[in-house]
Amino acid sequence: MSAPEYHLDHAQGDDAERGLSLASETTKRPSDAQNRRKTNLKYSNEGIELVPQPSDDPRDPLNWPMSKKVAIFGIMCFGTFIGTATAVANVLAIPAQAEDFGITPEQSSYSISAVLGGIVVGPVLLVAAVRVFGVMSCCFWSEIAVVATSIWSSLSTGPGSFNSFCASRAIAGLFCPTTQVFSAGVIAQVFFLHQRGRAFAIYSTIYMVSSVAGPTFSAFIVQYHSWPICFWWTVAANGLSAILFFILGEETGWDRVNNRPPSSSPIPRTWIGRRCALFFPGTRVAAPGKMANIKMSYTVFAKVFVSPICVLAGVYNLINYGWFVMAGVQIPIILVTPRNMGGFGFSSNATGYFYFSAWIGSLIGVGYGILINDRLPLWIKTRRRGIWHPEYRLHTAWFPGLIVEPIGLGLFGAAVFYHLHYMVLAVAEGMIVFGATACISPAVNYVIEVFKSHPQEVGTALNVYRVAFTVAIQFFYAPWTLRVGINWVWGIASFCTLFSCVLIAILVCKGKQLRKCSLLPDEAAEEEEAQQRVLESAYDPIVATKNEYD
Repeated sequence: MSAPEYHLDHAQGDDAERGLSLASETTKRPSDAQNRRKTNLKYSNEGIELVPQPSDDPRDPLNWPMSKKVAIFGIMCFGTFIGTATAVANVLAIPAQAEDFGITPEQSSYSISAVLGGIVVGPVLLVAAVRVFGVMSCCFWSEIAVVATSIWSSLSTGPGSFNSFCASRAIAGLFCPTTQVFSAGVIAQVFFLHQRGRAFAIYSTIYMVSSVAGPTFSAFIVQYHSWPICFWWTVAANGLSAILFFILGEETGWDRVNNRPPSSSPIPRTWIGRRCALFFPGTRVAAPGKMANIKMSYTVFAKVFVSPICVLAGVYNLINYGWFVMAGVQIPIILVTPRNMGGFGFSSNATGYFYFSAWIGSLIGVGYGILINDRLPLWIKTRRRGIWHPEYRLHTAWFPGLIVEPIGLGLFGAAVFYHLHYMVLAVAEGMIVFGATACISPAVNYVIEVFKSHPQEVGTALNVYRVAFTVAIQFFYAPWTLRVGINWVWGIASFCTLFSCVLIAILVCKGKQLRKCSLLPDEAAEEEEAQQRVLESAYDPIVATKNEYD
């Protein structure tokens, strides 16, 4: 084989090994010539180049056995599910709560905005705490706080208790999203690049399913029991999550520059000693220089938040996720309203069954993501000289954002305005949930890939964008409907979703240039330049021959 032919094959092999799809399992073990040139690199048993390269220290999270990684990932997913389900546990209990509190269902729905407000603020406060106490300690104590606030919510019953109930939900919102927001960072710390695609797909599944699981459970509960039971079950579930964190949790941080743990403090080898160091309060496992780390974390968060790509992706998520939440909150009100008042006259039990349309939409959306989110970008890469650009990930958002969700929103408004069969409303709800599920993941993955060294700050910034609109939407929905009519409310929502695709188009066409305008280094550009150099050397016989013998 000639030098140019060898290097062309070599460049393509490297690129495949760095691919983001699990289809790379078919990659062959590097040849002897490749191993001679890459004696310092490590590979998986399937011959896949490990990115990032692990250290030789067994304490490195990348070197942990897969069983330990799966255990850590499992408790993060369980915490994400329970935290999100707790935040929306009373969505389909709103009519029953309104009757108990002596207020209207619209007023009762303000409690959802209270918890959403906490969800916006909470991760911003805690993202710096991770630098001081470690991610496991933050997750563990957040679960304990959610247990306490769920008990408070359960006890806030009867006329005159609505303000107390809203306060409990607002404080719960500060801690419910902790595990969900910080899971992205844990995935990036314990899994190699070629393993993260599946991990993120499972994580996204858990997050979106939990958004509809909480309301579904509450609908069946209020049919046979009083509404406080909607929160008592979350007390037990969050307590179990806290126990799992205490038993199985391990700090996942690692200093990749110096290849050592973040903290130089010795950690006890006994199980109970490690638990004490990890959770009481956790400062022994965090990096030294606490105030400097806090300042750095908030500085990075601010720079990510105002970066052009984060603004565009965040507003895109804000629009698509906002209508998803608006539909979810309004469904129980619309369904239980008597037919002579424009509703459907459903019981709480029937509303619970209706909400399975959201489950179906969410699961189809996740299936779409698992099948398309890696395959389509990699197919585009092969059509573009084999050079990877993170903007390729955004192409998977066209179908759900440009077609499915706008149609679903329009159909939702038509079903309510013209009082069509409830199955039309169910199909519309499924389409809205599918669109939100399939749209959000590509934008989140894109921004994390650009700022891959700061996944927790990226997750926090995007969480603020995603949830901010949903906080306000419940306050202006009723007057908005009275002013323009429910048909125009959902029609405008549909047009706004179409407009959001313009933001994706800007990122697809100008994302590479916009990345350069950020206040943080464009880490994706470094990989693009490296791939370009490899590809150019593969086509240059002189460079290829020189590199062969260097």
